[in-house]
Amino acid sequence: MKSLESISDYHTRIMVIVNHMRRNGEAFMDARITKKILRSLNLRFNYIIVAIEEYKEVDKLTMNEFMGSLQAYEQKILKRNGDKKISIPYNQNYPSNKTDTNKNGLQ
Repeated sequence: MKSLESISDYHTRIMVIVNHMRRNGEAFMDARITKKILRSLNLRFNYIIVAIEEYKEVDKLTMNEFMGSLQAYEQKILKRNGDKKISIPYNQNYPSNKTDTNKNGLQ
Protein backbone atom coordinates (compact mmCIF):
# COMPACT_ATOMS: atom_id res chain seq x y z
CA MET A 1 0.00 0.00 0.00
CA LYS A 2 1.29 3.44 -0.88
CA SER A 3 1.77 5.85 2.03
CA LEU A 4 -1.03 8.32 1.11
CA GLU A 5 -3.32 5.87 -0.69
CA SER A 6 -6.89 5.55 0.59
CA ILE A 7 -8.38 2.18 1.45
CA SER A 8 -10.92 2.40 -1.37
CA ASP A 9 -8.20 3.19 -3.93
CA TYR A 10 -6.06 0.35 -2.61
CA HIS A 11 -9.00 -2.06 -2.67
CA THR A 12 -9.79 -1.10 -6.27
CA ARG A 13 -6.17 -1.65 -7.30
CA ILE A 14 -6.03 -5.06 -5.57
CA MET A 15 -9.36 -6.21 -7.05
CA VAL A 16 -8.23 -5.31 -10.57
CA ILE A 17 -5.23 -7.59 -10.09
CA VAL A 18 -7.35 -10.35 -8.53
CA ASN A 19 -9.90 -10.17 -11.37
CA HIS A 20 -7.13 -10.45 -13.97
CA MET A 21 -5.78 -13.51 -12.18
CA ARG A 22 -9.25 -15.07 -11.91
CA ARG A 23 -9.77 -14.56 -15.63
CA ASN A 24 -6.57 -16.50 -16.20
CA GLY A 25 -7.81 -19.46 -14.16
CA GLU A 26 -6.42 -18.68 -10.68
CA ALA A 27 -8.85 -19.49 -7.86
CA PHE A 28 -9.01 -16.88 -5.12
CA MET A 29 -11.19 -17.07 -2.03
CA ASP A 30 -12.04 -13.93 -0.04
CA ALA A 31 -10.10 -15.25 2.97
CA ARG A 32 -6.89 -15.51 0.95
CA ILE A 33 -7.28 -11.96 -0.41
CA THR A 34 -8.13 -10.65 3.06
CA LYS A 35 -5.00 -12.17 4.58
CA LYS A 36 -2.82 -10.76 1.81
CA ILE A 37 -4.32 -7.30 2.25
CA LEU A 38 -3.79 -7.45 6.03
CA ARG A 39 -0.10 -8.19 5.46
CA SER A 40 0.33 -5.37 2.98
CA LEU A 41 -1.42 -2.49 4.77
CA ASN A 42 0.36 0.67 5.81
CA LEU A 43 1.55 1.13 9.42
CA ARG A 44 -1.28 3.56 10.13
CA PHE A 45 -3.65 0.56 10.07
CA ASN A 46 -1.81 -1.52 12.69
CA TYR A 47 -4.51 -1.01 15.33
CA ILE A 48 -7.37 -2.16 13.11
CA ILE A 49 -5.30 -5.07 11.79
CA VAL A 50 -4.82 -6.35 15.32
CA ALA A 51 -8.51 -5.86 16.11
CA ILE A 52 -9.63 -7.71 12.98
CA GLU A 53 -7.23 -10.60 13.56
CA GLU A 54 -8.09 -10.83 17.25
CA TYR A 55 -11.88 -10.45 17.26
CA LYS A 56 -13.10 -11.53 13.85
CA GLU A 57 -12.75 -14.85 12.11
CA VAL A 58 -10.66 -13.80 9.12
CA ASP A 59 -11.46 -17.04 7.28
CA LYS A 60 -15.20 -16.35 7.44
CA LEU A 61 -15.03 -12.60 6.87
CA THR A 62 -16.50 -11.42 3.56
CA MET A 63 -14.61 -8.87 1.50
CA ASN A 64 -17.39 -6.30 2.02
CA GLU A 65 -17.28 -6.68 5.82
CA PHE A 66 -13.49 -6.48 5.80
CA MET A 67 -13.33 -3.40 3.60
CA GLY A 68 -16.14 -1.79 5.60
CA SER A 69 -14.10 -2.16 8.79
CA LEU A 70 -11.02 -0.66 7.16
CA GLN A 71 -12.93 2.22 5.61
CA ALA A 72 -14.68 3.03 8.90
CA TYR A 73 -11.32 3.11 10.66
CA GLU A 74 -9.81 5.30 7.94
CA GLN A 75 -12.74 7.74 8.14
CA LYS A 76 -12.38 7.95 11.92
CA ILE A 77 -8.66 8.75 11.57
CA LEU A 78 -9.30 11.36 8.87
CA LYS A 79 -12.07 12.99 10.91
CA ARG A 80 -9.86 13.11 13.99
CA ASN A 81 -7.02 14.70 12.01
CA GLY A 82 -9.15 17.23 10.15
CA ASP A 83 -9.34 15.32 6.84
CA LYS A 84 -5.57 15.46 6.36
CA LYS A 85 -4.02 12.32 4.96
CA ILE A 86 -1.28 11.06 7.22
CA SER A 87 1.85 9.35 6.04
CA ILE A 88 3.96 7.31 8.44
CA PRO A 89 7.48 6.59 7.22
CA TYR A 90 8.34 2.93 7.60
CA ASN A 91 11.33 3.39 9.87
CA GLN A 92 9.73 5.97 12.18
CA ASN A 93 8.31 3.46 14.65
CA TYR A 94 10.58 0.52 13.99
CA PRO A 95 14.30 1.10 14.48
CA SER A 96 16.62 -0.84 12.25
CA ASN A 97 18.45 -3.82 13.70
CA LYS A 98 21.35 -3.32 11.32
CA THR A 99 24.70 -2.29 12.75
CA ASP A 100 26.73 0.46 11.15
CA THR A 101 29.15 -0.81 8.57
CA ASN A 102 31.87 0.98 6.68
CA LYS A 103 32.29 1.17 2.93
CA ASN A 104 33.76 -2.37 2.73
CA GLY A 105 30.95 -3.93 4.77
CA LEU A 106 33.06 -4.23 7.95
CA GLN A 107 31.85 -3.18 11.37
